[in-house]
Amino acid sequence: MVRRRIGANWRTGLRFRRFYANPSSPKFHNLIKSTEIQNGSGTVRARTEFYYDNGDDTPDKGNLTETRVWDSYKGGTARAYSNPLTSTNSISTFNTFDTYGNILTTTDANNVVTTITYGCIDGNEIVSKVVEMGR
Repeated sequence: MVRRRIGANWRTGLRFRRFYANPSSPKFHNLIKSTEIQNGSGTVRARTEFYYDNGDDTPDKGNLTETRVWDSYKGGTARAYSNPLTSTNSISTFNTFDTYGNILTTTDANNVVTTITYGCIDGNEIVSKVVEMGR
């Protein structure tokens, strides 16, 4: 894992860091594995993690299948920071993909599923988009 400090805001003292999923692979060098925002004293204030190809450590398609965001007050209870994030201190969204890399379904943190149907031979044209509420 490569760590890079990508910037600092001198007015707020916040620092931003990115970690890359597979820095040695030319094909996926720029897939971001996680981002953090820290205050001036280095305390993490926000974290997001990105999982590709169903969490595979060496992704071969680069499809973003899960995103986790730290929720410091999930479910009305204070939740401590952890690296990596867990199901108890984060909220997640999930995506599934077809063979062309098009998103088929997206499931949000409230378990609402959006299904997308594509047409044409090459699968580039959206035919329908259905949101299932109250699942």
